[in-house]
Amino acid sequence: MLISSLARSSARLVQSHGLRLVPVFNCSSTLYGIGERNNCRQIYTLNGTPLVRHEGNDQTRLSTDQIFRAFRVQKRLLELGGCFRLYSTEIPSKPRIPPPPPPPLLPSTSLKPPRKPLLTRFFSRIKNVLFRQNKFLTLDNVTAFFSWWLVSHLVWIILGTTTFFSILLYTLNSVSTQEYFGKWIGQLMTKNTGFEVVFESAIVPNWRKGLITFNKIQVRRRPEASSTSLEKSSDRPDYEEKYMALRQKFDYESSPSVSEDLSVLKQGNYTQFDLSIDKADVSFSFARFLNGKGIVKELVISGVRGVVDRRFVQSDLSIDPRSYRRQHNWGDFEIERFKLEDLRVTLLQPDNFRPFPVSVFFCELPKLRKQWLFYDVMNATNLTGSFDNSMFTVHRLQLKPASPYMKPYEQSPDMRHSRLRIDNLAIDHLNRGVSGAFGWINDGAVDFSVNISCPLEHAQSSLKRYINQVLVNAKLTEKKEYPVPDVYFDVDVQLHNPKAAIPIFTNQMGYVNNALLRPIVAYINSTRTFIPIMCHLSKPLSDFDGSWTFYDSGVLQEISSQVSMTLFGSVKRKLFPRSP
Repeated sequence: MLISSLARSSARLVQSHGLRLVPVFNCSSTLYGIGERNNCRQIYTLNGTPLVRHEGNDQTRLSTDQIFRAFRVQKRLLELGGCFRLYSTEIPSKPRIPPPPPPPLLPSTSLKPPRKPLLTRFFSRIKNVLFRQNKFLTLDNVTAFFSWWLVSHLVWIILGTTTFFSILLYTLNSVSTQEYFGKWIGQLMTKNTGFEVVFESAIVPNWRKGLITFNKIQVRRRPEASSTSLEKSSDRPDYEEKYMALRQKFDYESSPSVSEDLSVLKQGNYTQFDLSIDKADVSFSFARFLNGKGIVKELVISGVRGVVDRRFVQSDLSIDPRSYRRQHNWGDFEIERFKLEDLRVTLLQPDNFRPFPVSVFFCELPKLRKQWLFYDVMNATNLTGSFDNSMFTVHRLQLKPASPYMKPYEQSPDMRHSRLRIDNLAIDHLNRGVSGAFGWINDGAVDFSVNISCPLEHAQSSLKRYINQVLVNAKLTEKKEYPVPDVYFDVDVQLHNPKAAIPIFTNQMGYVNNALLRPIVAYINSTRTFIPIMCHLSKPLSDFDGSWTFYDSGVLQEISSQVSMTLFGSVKRKLFPRSP
């Protein structure tokens, strides 16, 4: 009766906590109560400290009064010989579902699938990247991939020709085939240009400048029957030593080695040369090649040594110089940027003329075209060098020069002005094959200062050029102005210590007769210290189409004619000072 009443009072005591008493064994002086709440087993201890319910790291404390009341009830029950366990009276809303048992462990060898071959895995990954599927390839997939690959490479070659060739050269150099590739390139250039070209060093790409570098190049143009030929040699002498050896060889034609080859060299009626180029940087453009402008876009050359031989060029003075102009061919090079540094060659002229050196210290051209070679050299941005130890320069003028000869309608603002200057040039370079005053003077030196006014050019075969031409014609028709001539030359000639002689044959002089020839020669010989001559001439732009020199362009003949007319005026003013 007492036990049941205590049990009921204990049950009411702990009812607020949702626990119920069940009998347990007495373990020690410390009372342990084991209960369950929400299907979670909990341990309760009562050792004089607040009763703590342990749930892992979560601890819930009961009040001290509730602890001692429960302690007294359980102690009384123990004295009566009973032991109880505290269990939760709450019924869980959901029964606890035990977790499924873990799968049995398999050996490590059975977890890995069999390894496929490397090539199979490579193509599988490529297929996943390109097609995003693991199905078998169809004909449409293969043709689409091949078309994409072909078109992408064509675009790459057209837009990035230099990069394509750079990667190709890098690949060939990495597999030790640069020697065979350089030999193949040399044979290809020999076949296309007619010059014998040999590359002594590897062809390497210049990634920083975006160019392809050719090192140690030999270029030769001689008759095919010539005994000597270019060969690649590792123990090759220095460029300066070879240049001096070539110059000494051709200075003395009586040497046996030269006399043996003269009969062979005479077979070539053209300019022959032996050149050694230290370095050449080139960039290519396949788009320009498709337009017929050549594949070379930029060219930078440095360190040129050698001999240019014109001894066997036979020219007929009775032939019009304009017949020597070349005709334009599809594929003629049109280089957008040309630069030349450190050139020194020996020039050999026909008719036993003395050999003389020609040097170019620095040359920069905005463009260099094969069909307009002489015209582009006249419009050089900067050109300095020496011709037979006479310094010459060609440079752009920042300000428009004042010309007393040009008429107002000729001074167009859309013109480019350059100046050609050469000092202390020997007169024998001008009197060979030229009629007029330069043909009469056989000794002395001359200084040239020529202001060149050239019109601005438009792109060939371009819609913009056609529209501009229509607009220009409309403006000229509206304003009733004369068309602007193409090229103007303001020539300032200064003769130093000249000595003239009367020519033996005077049948070619059409603009001056024998009566005026003697006074002009006498005037030149009497004024030997210094004779200033100023003249003006104009040439149509078509005269420079295909011309490579002063001679075939007709500029030298025009200058000689104008100098003769100026000398005639000076003689007339001296003999007849009061005449108009």
